[in-house]
Amino acid sequence: MPIIKRVYRDNVFLIRENTVDQYILYESGCYEKLCHFEADDVWLDAGGHIGAFCIRYAPLVHWIYSFEPAPKNLQLLMLNVAENDVQNITIAPQAVIGGEDHIRDFYLNVKKNTASNSLHIYRGRSMMQVSCTNINTIIEELGITKMKIDIEGEEVAVLKAVTKENWKQIKEVIFEYHPQTLRDHDGSQYTELVEYMKKIFNHVMAPEKKKQRYLLVHCMKV
Repeated sequence: MPIIKRVYRDNVFLIRENTVDQYILYESGCYEKLCHFEADDVWLDAGGHIGAFCIRYAPLVHWIYSFEPAPKNLQLLMLNVAENDVQNITIAPQAVIGGEDHIRDFYLNVKKNTASNSLHIYRGRSMMQVSCTNINTIIEELGITKMKIDIEGEEVAVLKAVTKENWKQIKEVIFEYHPQTLRDHDGSQYTELVEYMKKIFNHVMAPEKKKQRYLLVHCMKV
């Protein structure tokens, strides 16, 4: 896939032509409408893709740790952070998980949807193994205070793995929920997850489940 340059807002991005990369740049604007970015924030960007989130919002916060295991996405993420000379982003070439595995099978979408690589089994996709890090290790060792999680179906396992003690330091979470990946045809898993998050956060904005490819859920302590 040809690599081209695109200017979005005040940043320059290297993207793959005729893929969802450019859409991801535009999609990153939705976080500005929902999230509260503050100077002392330490954000986890789980599913860094090509850097649309971390590069756009790094100037507003103290630090962002961006985790991206897919090799081609990771390469563009690193190039884009360097291209924009952003100093307060740390990149980790790993998948964020809820369990303790050090290595997991990872299924790559080699077509246009470069953002849909997943730890969940997809027939017909190429598979590789990737290094993994547990969510609690990340929170504890890096001092995470807010989280953006977009990891194509692994969000539920990660959120439910966070310990009660670690939830105390998390002020805000925004995550995507992928019902098709999780085979949540009746929405029961989604409803259960939303209720779970309501026990932790007193503000939870969760759209009604319809036929969307994903739902964006925002949780905050106010």
